[in-house]
Amino acid sequence: MKKNNEILISIITVVYNGEAYLEQTIKSVLMQTYKNIEYIIIDGGSTDGTVDIIKRYEENLSYWISEKDSGIYDAMNKGILKANGDFVGIINADDYYLDNVFEEITNIFLKNKHVDVVYGDMFLMTKEGLKKELGSNMDDLHINMSIMHPSVFINRNLYGIKLFNTNYKLCADYDLILNYQKNGFLFYHVEKPLTVMREGGASSQFSKTNKETFDIQSLYFTKATAYKNLYLKKIKRAIRMIIEKVLGNKTVLFIKGFK
Repeated sequence: MKKNNEILISIITVVYNGEAYLEQTIKSVLMQTYKNIEYIIIDGGSTDGTVDIIKRYEENLSYWISEKDSGIYDAMNKGILKANGDFVGIINADDYYLDNVFEEITNIFLKNKHVDVVYGDMFLMTKEGLKKELGSNMDDLHINMSIMHPSVFINRNLYGIKLFNTNYKLCADYDLILNYQKNGFLFYHVEKPLTVMREGGASSQFSKTNKETFDIQSLYFTKATAYKNLYLKKIKRAIRMIIEKVLGNKTVLFIKGFK
């Protein structure tokens, strides 16, 4: 419910067997300075200690459920359909928000009444615990998903126009953002990290991600553009693998252009 006409922020976390990091994710939401939020957790029927962690914070949740789903984007859609907020943020169970993010986001929406999507930058945490700042860039959307999805907040009304396409298993967020861009919705960039995302996850599946990206770009642009981007990615990855082999570590992550 809204309080004193304040903006209500809906936050959705989707999780499956995420006991390792889920509590950190939850705390990063609940410890924000801005309190007019509803927090929704969609669990995919976890078999580890995930549900026990959710129950520990049940009093602070607006809604949660644990049941099988058809993938991460199906789970996100479930959460969106339960959301009542003016704006929606989605943070997965491997990731977490930095301090005072909701305060900053709501101030932006209050000062920019026509903005539909606010997006920020992000830290990528490697398996070694190192962090690299990744910047979002609308100008590169024709090449790849250059918006950091964990740092995106979207006007809930836009989801009434389009939800995540569950035919895509890895890149439905890219399809969604391109659709909103192509339909002329207004984006606003916060030029600072809002979240931390751990390296790995579903989107790290290179071949499948490339296939879906190709299909999406063929839909919104041309097949010629899609083929060009696909071959450039393969060349870039080959160079990265050579550098990694020579260096014997993940130093390449910190070389601009090889994230």
